[in-house]
Amino acid sequence: APQAALPQQIDALLLTLYYPSGDVLAAESGGVKRQPDTQSQAREALTALLIDQRARSAAVLRDIQLRAFYLDSSGTAYVDLSSSQQVRASTQEELTAIYALVNTLTHNFEEIKQVCFLFEGKEAQILAGHIDMSVNFRQRTDLVKQ
Repeated sequence: APQAALPQQIDALLLTLYYPSGDVLAAESGGVKRQPDTQSQAREALTALLIDQRARSAAVLRDIQLRAFYLDSSGTAYVDLSSSQQVRASTQEELTAIYALVNTLTHNFEEIKQVCFLFEGKEAQILAGHIDMSVNFRQRTDLVKQ
């Protein structure tokens, strides 16, 4: 089904959102509501990404919600996720889901250098069981579809 276009509001900020697309990431422009500061703007970008059908079609992101978001002065973004169900996915699906979030943040906000994931308010060990989530993630452009 074709994607419904986001209404172009005057107060919308055009960002590049990354979506899992097979074994790679697809980059798409999307408008999100303009916020007063980087932390709020980054939270808005993640929220827009997670409610988008293109992200929700990825098994890993289907039931994921953003609980909290915090950006510290060193450029580390803390992304606190929650899910109503056990996440089941392949290693590649998990990888593209993680980097959809990481690349959306690091590409659009120069202040964000790396991303640290939390799950239900605690340090995340694993998301779908394959990738060590206790490390900080940096942008990966090699996963983006050319």
